[in-house]
Amino acid sequence: MMLTGCRSNRSAGGHMTTPPTSPALDALDGLSVVVRLAAETAAITHTHPQAVDGAIAVAVAAAFAVRARTEAMTPSGFLTKVRHYTPSGAVHDGLAEAAALLAEPDPAAAARVLGNGSRTSAADTVPYALWCAARRLADYPAAVREAVAAGGDMDTVAAITGGVVAAYTGTQGIPAAWLAAREPLPAWAFPEPGSVTGGRGRADMLVPRPHPVPDVVWTEEQWQRIRTGSDPAALDHRWSVHTREGTVRICHSRSGHAVWEVAVTSARGGRRPVSAIVEASRNRWMALPGEQHGTALLAWILATAATGERVPFRP
Repeated sequence: MMLTGCRSNRSAGGHMTTPPTSPALDALDGLSVVVRLAAETAAITHTHPQAVDGAIAVAVAAAFAVRARTEAMTPSGFLTKVRHYTPSGAVHDGLAEAAALLAEPDPAAAARVLGNGSRTSAADTVPYALWCAARRLADYPAAVREAVAAGGDMDTVAAITGGVVAAYTGTQGIPAAWLAAREPLPAWAFPEPGSVTGGRGRADMLVPRPHPVPDVVWTEEQWQRIRTGSDPAALDHRWSVHTREGTVRICHSRSGHAVWEVAVTSARGGRRPVSAIVEASRNRWMALPGEQHGTALLAWILATAATGERVPFRP
């Protein structure tokens, strides 16, 4: 997840501008995960509690914007849900004022109460930005125009508003002329096509230990199959396979906890696993590192993911 600040302001609740991306939006069944990740990433650049609260509110708003694609949500309900997950304080109170002003037709009038970012604080920025987003969730151009209509720190307010609304509309909601006029993003900003990223890894393990890896080379076709996800039925609905930053992460499907993280490197004609770590906590995984059953099971999961079909398990 990426949630960055527009300034290095570490006082007076310096505000956040960029809504969250994956994995926060993938964690919609647990908004507490969104809250935690927003708080942790905000604290890297913003130490004031209001700034962290603002980051949480924006992250939760983006998550609920995604959920609104399939779940009926009124503007009032949207702000109420966001406020529920925002810690008590000035930002939380501002969201209540924003909900009370949803019927106000004049953005400038609403901004006189909610703020327009001119005081460079989250409490002066986030409530108005989310007021705009809640009212125009299905209309990206209208939301951004409303965000800048009140003056003040227009780029920050519009960045927050536009990011949240885009979580609902997708890029197809952004006018083609606007997309054509934007500065190009660097190549590293885009994941490899088809990649299934995520899955808990080393950071989630209680006791990570080295583990043997199978001596195998995957063709590029097999590697792409691993990256695009495996049929849950082929893995007995027990295991999920993800790729992230040159690793393959294998997690329990039910708990989501990582059991293996396998480092992968380029090899002649394809890719190959070069090292691995395994969860050695007996509370999460019973096989000790290097035990035959665990080694065979890892090889079976990787082979199944690479072929896309269930292969015989030979313990």
